[in-house]
Amino acid sequence: MNKSLVSLFASVTLFAAFPAYSLSEREPVIAEGTVIRVIDGDTYDIRIDNPSIYEQFKDDARGDSRRERYVRQRSQSIRVRLASIDTAESVHVNPERNSVRGKQSSSVVSNMLSNQPVSVKCYDWGRYGRSICNVEFLYQGQPTDLGEWLIKNGHSEYVSKWGRNPYKDREYREAQRQAR
Repeated sequence: MNKSLVSLFASVTLFAAFPAYSLSEREPVIAEGTVIRVIDGDTYDIRIDNPSIYEQFKDDARGDSRRERYVRQRSQSIRVRLASIDTAESVHVNPERNSVRGKQSSSVVSNMLSNQPVSVKCYDWGRYGRSICNVEFLYQGQPTDLGEWLIKNGHSEYVSKWGRNPYKDREYREAQRQAR
């Protein structure tokens, strides 16, 4: 295993030192997984590596059809909505809302994350039933927060209208300042 991958998993291990709770209790659920599908720049399907953590997502979703549809037994995956980020649309049901910028963001994220290991720190459920998570991945050999990377590289602004990011507020604000 190369040093960069060891670094990523070491940072995940630090997160994992804290107990994982149900998302409904507003405590984070931390997991490692693999991106199996990039829906668009801010939404992904992630296969959860640890079966007991996958079961935790499944239990949290039980009884809520919006959540249940995004916790998939066959692939042991969850649908993740990247926290505090809103890339331009690329696959919206209303084609008029889709844009070239959205397609570019989706393509960039897909090229970086498809079939790649990630770490997720999920702390809420969104109104459409997706898990709201921070996502960390290896970029140029270094553990990197995806939201911060998207802000710094002009693919999104920091969106705090639903509340500040509970883990990366300062970093996202700084990334936003640098991107301008």
